[in-house]
Amino acid sequence: MKRFKIGEFDVDVSRCRISSGEYEIFLEPKVMDVLYYLFRYKGEVVSQEQIFTSVWPSSTFNPSSVQRCIALLRKALKEDSKCAKFLVTHPKRGYCLELPNNIIEKRRGTPCAYVLIGVVILGIWILFAPQSIKTDFSKLLPVTSHEANETFLSLSPNG
Repeated sequence: MKRFKIGEFDVDVSRCRISSGEYEIFLEPKVMDVLYYLFRYKGEVVSQEQIFTSVWPSSTFNPSSVQRCIALLRKALKEDSKCAKFLVTHPKRGYCLELPNNIIEKRRGTPCAYVLIGVVILGIWILFAPQSIKTDFSKLLPVTSHEANETFLSLSPNG
């Protein structure tokens, strides 16, 4: 599952969803593909043709398709093209997704990490735990002196 954060917006690529608190919007799959492509190359200026080739691989280049997707993304992220904070236009060059370092990836490894930490703690406890008191069985005394098999022993303080 691919998830990341753009400012206050949580982006769920597999569900084509952008949300923030009560705000939630679902995007067309191709629009989300454009956003994910820009996310993969975040901080880099990517041309319209590069985006188009990635999202529509076997089609003839049409810049209006990319421009439409960018417009829908800006609307979903509540941005204005003139003062864009995340989807920045570089005239005659392309687009760039500018992100602060608040990226959240799906935390699949977290339960495994807890199990690993638990095993390490258990191992340390076993190594350094105080050893139990061992009884010395070398001083056993016989209870009877008869050679027959004796069962159901009963001890009495009176003899």
